[in-house]
Amino acid sequence: MSGGESSIIKVEGEAEQAAATAVSSPVATPVQPAPDPVELLDRELTAVAESLAACLSEGDAETVTQLAAERYLGQLFGSSVPFSRDQYEAIASELTPIPVRIVSLEDVTSSGDDRATALVTQIVGNQLLRAEWTFEPAPSGDRRARERPWRLAGERQQPVSAPPGAASIDVEIGDGSFTLDQTRVSGPDVVLNGTNDSDEDHEMLVLRLAPGYTTADLLRASGPDLPREVTYIGAATVTAGNEGHLVLVDLEPGEYTMVCLFPDPDGIPYLAQGMEATFTVK
Repeated sequence: MSGGESSIIKVEGEAEQAAATAVSSPVATPVQPAPDPVELLDRELTAVAESLAACLSEGDAETVTQLAAERYLGQLFGSSVPFSRDQYEAIASELTPIPVRIVSLEDVTSSGDDRATALVTQIVGNQLLRAEWTFEPAPSGDRRARERPWRLAGERQQPVSAPPGAASIDVEIGDGSFTLDQTRVSGPDVVLNGTNDSDEDHEMLVLRLAPGYTTADLLRASGPDLPREVTYIGAATVTAGNEGHLVLVDLEPGEYTMVCLFPDPDGIPYLAQGMEATFTVK
């Protein structure tokens, strides 16, 4: 055998050995990068917020109580006192759901395994709201497989900026009266700036009344819920001697009614004293 033939056999043998090694060796699996903990927390909190908004919009009270703690359940009805699940479900079952939509969730911050916060902007009815939401771990017994491990513990309201180009209406709140500096504005976004010169707390409760339905009909209505002829738009409490703002967005053209249904010292709604006003969105 010549030296050339020996070299060829050697090369072929090495090639066969390399091929056999390649077949027998496992294919290397690419190493997946660890998920960014901030991005993961953002996704988890966003999922909770959007699920809660959907359940509130649909009137699914039972699931709301699984997504939110007792403190927040009370805050949903303007109370500083926590509501039990049974209390919340009993009240919520009597009320028409108000549409809720999450606009954004920002500045997500973790405080360890037992707390997280985020700045949440949402639209309730037609009211633009911004609040710092605090989240806590959801009880394991309330979680089904693959459900998010967080629930909403409570919120702290924050100032909200009006959309660019929003119309503005100044509202002077007196003893049993609203005085508006203008009653026709261009939409779809409107800001009501209330100044309460009275000695009592009042609310700027904005409603849309069905054709032919009046505030006198509203006063005659019974029960905790608004009548079906009335659509909730937004509301803000303005305490005695202070100012308050109500930012409304996406308003359709038409007439809107503002009332105060807070009770006077005798338990009669201030609306009965004539505390109402209307404005038109063009």
